Amino acid sequence: MFFLKKQLSVCFLLFFVTLVFLPNIVLAQGTPETNPLCWGREYCKVILEENKLNWNEKSSFLEGGPSGICGSTLGACIPAGPADAQITIGGKVQFADLGDYIKTVYLWVVGVGGTIAVVLVMVGGFAYMTSAGSPEKIKDAKGRISSALMGLVIILGSYTLLYTINPDLVNLRLPRSYMLRPVILSSLFCMGNKEGLVAYGGTAVFDNKLNVIKAGVPFSSLKDTDFTINLTSFLSAKNTGGGQSSIVVKAPVEKNSPKCGWAYYLKTANGDACMGDLCPTEGDGGFLSPEDNYPQVCSSEDGELYSCVKGIISGVVRGSEQKWKFPWVYNKGSIGPIDLYLACNDGESYKSSFTLENKENSSKKIISYRMEASVADLNNIETKCSSHGGVKGYFLLTLTQGLGLLKPDFIFILGKNGPTSCNLDLSHTSQTLINWLSNDFVTKLDSNSLIKPEELRQGLICNIDTAALAISF
Repeated sequence: MFFLKKQLSVCFLLFFVTLVFLPNIVLAQGTPETNPLCWGREYCKVILEENKLNWNEKSSFLEGGPSGICGSTLGACIPAGPADAQITIGGKVQFADLGDYIKTVYLWVVGVGGTIAVVLVMVGGFAYMTSAGSPEKIKDAKGRISSALMGLVIILGSYTLLYTINPDLVNLRLPRSYMLRPVILSSLFCMGNKEGLVAYGGTAVFDNKLNVIKAGVPFSSLKDTDFTINLTSFLSAKNTGGGQSSIVVKAPVEKNSPKCGWAYYLKTANGDACMGDLCPTEGDGGFLSPEDNYPQVCSSEDGELYSCVKGIISGVVRGSEQKWKFPWVYNKGSIGPIDLYLACNDGESYKSSFTLENKENSSKKIISYRMEASVADLNNIETKCSSHGGVKGYFLLTLTQGLGLLKPDFIFILGKNGPTSCNLDLSHTSQTLINWLSNDFVTKLDSNSLIKPEELRQGLICNIDTAALAISF
């Protein structure tokens, strides 16, 4: 029994220490710019008002955040506002939150309890002086005095003890429901986010190890007035005839657009940058002469620096040496390393003969690829679908290099699973290549997972990570 009580005591002690000290440990994660608990004052006010929550200059924003984790320029956003009580307690009728209310009640009880203790000491002293030597009255008076003093010691001692352990226990700053700042950065490339205000951040460099965009202009140097570029303004809905809505990108204009090779900060993602990926399209007065009639694509040969070059599709192929052998994709016979196929609505498919350039970087373990074609080339191949129900979309076919007999080479048919990602496996391991390209297979493909014709005319970034491609034998 004694052992059980000892265990319970230890568990209670650990729980108490965790309750007191763990919140500070948890809240201290990350830097102020990347910590979702940290807000700018004006942005906090806007979000509260948009959600029809009361904004209070004193209680809705905590400068520096809990325990100062947000630094000197940011703070925590508090959704709960002050509330009015029905009765006055300690001279107050309005309380910032539940913690403020309990703290006021607690201090009021301590004050009342101390007053009562003093009154009882005085009553006991008066009874002692008027006892007239009676042993029973003297004993009773001493008992009153000692009990009152003991109560006073407990009241004042509890306050001192709690304050010594943690001042917040006395102030009763209960755990608040701090709002988390929405971070909408879902893509390393700006147009993959499709919403929000951004600010120009200088030259962009993609960090392959950290998988982040590093900007030439530090985030700390920006002001709220710098976030003036609206990504939504560069997108417009267009009906493609089949009742589906697609995205049409407008031509970028210098720093006032998410241009390829430049970094931009999203206003709702403090410290996180995205890379611009727009290139002037044919007829928009781009870098190439109009007579070239070639689309441009945001492309990189080293996976770090990007620029606009001739191309309809471009990307970087990465992989894992635990699954595949470098180079991750390669050419074998009439396949690969990366082929582009056109799919028609009735299930017919055609392999394109567009020019493919790919470069291997053995030190970084990446392969960059880019496919060139003119608008006329795209029109010519798509006319083949005119007698097959029209164009359904495009997909990629690639041959991955296996590790040997137990993990052989494998052919994948890939579609889009993100704004700049082509890792959606449309193939099935139980089928052969002939079956994959059969009319029945192509007919069952979901058009939403295929590359749209207009995306190639705009220049599409289509990265492939072979490590994400799973196979079963």
